[in-house]
Amino acid sequence: MKKYCSIFFVLISLHSFAQINVVPMPAEVKMGKGNFVLDQKTTAIYYTDNSTKPICMELNNSLKKMFDISLPIIKINKDKVSSLKTNNITLILFPNLVTSDYKSGGYAINVTEKNIRVITGENEGIFHGIQTLLQLITKNTKQPNTKQQTPNIYTIPQLRINDYPRFSYRGMHLDVARHFFSVDYVKKYIDYLATYKYNTFHWHLTEDQGWRIEIKKYPNLTKVGSCRDRTLIGRYGSNKYDSIEYCGFYTQAQIKEIVQYARDRFITVIPEIEMPGHSTAALASYPYLGCTKGPYKTMDTWGVLDDVYCAGNDSTFTFLQNVLDEV
Repeated sequence: MKKYCSIFFVLISLHSFAQINVVPMPAEVKMGKGNFVLDQKTTAIYYTDNSTKPICMELNNSLKKMFDISLPIIKINKDKVSSLKTNNITLILFPNLVTSDYKSGGYAINVTEKNIRVITGENEGIFHGIQTLLQLITKNTKQPNTKQQTPNIYTIPQLRINDYPRFSYRGMHLDVARHFFSVDYVKKYIDYLATYKYNTFHWHLTEDQGWRIEIKKYPNLTKVGSCRDRTLIGRYGSNKYDSIEYCGFYTQAQIKEIVQYARDRFITVIPEIEMPGHSTAALASYPYLGCTKGPYKTMDTWGVLDDVYCAGNDSTFTFLQNVLDEV
């Protein structure tokens, strides 16, 4: 363990920057001269802690999808890592490797011609490390040191990386209220966030133009509020509409599925439930929530409207409390 702790802290001291195709650029990089060859001869992905196995599986899935390479996944004791044969990838977790120099989500990567080591004190760091690793992989059309054409040879440059988040909050926003996206699309969006080490997904679920989250206590929110009669074509003020009903919402089961999908990628979901304005989809569903009692309709255009939840009615606060409890 002392050996790998020393490797990690040596990497912390690196100050040599290099031009590598990684986004975001790691905090510290020092380049070597050779390459690690990734191919079907690579022996395995090793891991040292049971909690890291799902991340190994995620790495293997990505290798299969991106490069048509699938490797055995094997657990190994930390003390045995140094005895491993060459040409392998090892994810090493030291739960106590948290010091004043170590930041949450940080990791170290050591790539030699013989092996790859990703070292960190928490699985979030392991996950971030493999995102960097995947971006470092380059396809080679020739076997190293020969002129032979080899279509399935991939290389990773020899280097040392010490990386950590410069900002604790790294977030992106997706508005599904005005423009609805499928569960599969949202998962794909989360995959992109994970690739670039974002840790927060701001999910805009309610608006004047649509209510997208199932609230079991108030079924009209999705029965009525998730649909609008038509949608504006072009810029605001064009007064042109498509005359196509536009509907869509997520069930609570789908919401939970997406939240878990994000959690598995170390991303926190922040749900946006608009109030007191941007609420005409809710007012159309339950007109008693507005001061004028309607009639209201889910909006088919953009802009800011005067209709809001009526702050003078106790029932408004009961409704909002019940909605947020379910969210």
